[in-house]
Amino acid sequence: EEKRSLALQGWCKTRCGKEISADQSAAAADVGLNLNSSEIEFNLNFRAPKNEAEYRIMSTTTGSEGGFTIPTGFVNNFEKALLQFNSIRQVADILRTDSGNEMPWPTGDDTANEGEQVGENTAVADLDIVVGQMILNAYLFSSKMVKAPISLLEDSAFNFSTIIGDMLGERIGRILENKFAVGTGTSTPKGIVPASTLGKTTATATAILADELLDLIHSIDPAYRANAKFMMNDAIILAIRKLKGLDNQYLWQPGLSANIPDRISGYPFFVNQKMSSAITAGQKTVIFGDLSKYKIREVRGIRLRVLNERYAEKDQVGFIAFMRADGDLLDAGTHPVKHIIQHA
Repeated sequence: EEKRSLALQGWCKTRCGKEISADQSAAAADVGLNLNSSEIEFNLNFRAPKNEAEYRIMSTTTGSEGGFTIPTGFVNNFEKALLQFNSIRQVADILRTDSGNEMPWPTGDDTANEGEQVGENTAVADLDIVVGQMILNAYLFSSKMVKAPISLLEDSAFNFSTIIGDMLGERIGRILENKFAVGTGTSTPKGIVPASTLGKTTATATAILADELLDLIHSIDPAYRANAKFMMNDAIILAIRKLKGLDNQYLWQPGLSANIPDRISGYPFFVNQKMSSAITAGQKTVIFGDLSKYKIREVRGIRLRVLNERYAEKDQVGFIAFMRADGDLLDAGTHPVKHIIQHA
């Protein structure tokens, strides 16, 4: 792990035109990192062997070279930051592919059809399945530029993995949370809120009643309710926490231990700050259903680039990360996720 950190630090310094130490040069050679690569890729699709936490890093400019095993802290902190700012990633189904070609996902709704009883020597009826598809693309996202003083790179105590991993992960996490929540689906991911279907319209524009939450729950087919969850803005959660049922008991149920989450009417809930925070006319304030039906597609991993000329007059270096992703709700017509909308 120490060699990996030294090698990564040496790569950053090399890209900035700075001399590296003998230890950094030796570490790069030992772990197989090409210090002359213009960019490096952190592959999120790598699965570490049991009891061995390591990730592969690939160079897009050196062909077959790609043996460098990066410090686990970078990818771990990057993904941790993504999760911190992207609650949908915590509940969605994440797919990682090696290429960014269009990814069709076949769908079919046969729930309205049933078999038949036939008499002896009687021909059976024909009833075909109507098949559709959902297309997942690969839209490009960036962290924007993170600038760091050269002195940090020259400081042997500089923890590149933690600091840069956190900053880049948080930035990409925020934009993905926005897109996966409320993206329009037009040349961008389709968010889970726009993709959900109507479950309940409230009686008034400025309130959510306890019975309306129950109506939302039962608007979802029982097949989806076993794995169902709520999602809403924290401000909406506060309003719901004050609601009581017919037995004068709060619908919100605190977890009784550290490993059991709080629940609403027996179902777990997740905070999504990109959803509407206002209980006003026309707002989709609450979603409920099998949130794992939201599919996130990521291409390979994170590409990290270092720009050393752009901020040279300030003795700074720029770091930027790129990531390709898309998201959409897999709905064959049975509507696994529905929403409450405030009365207009």
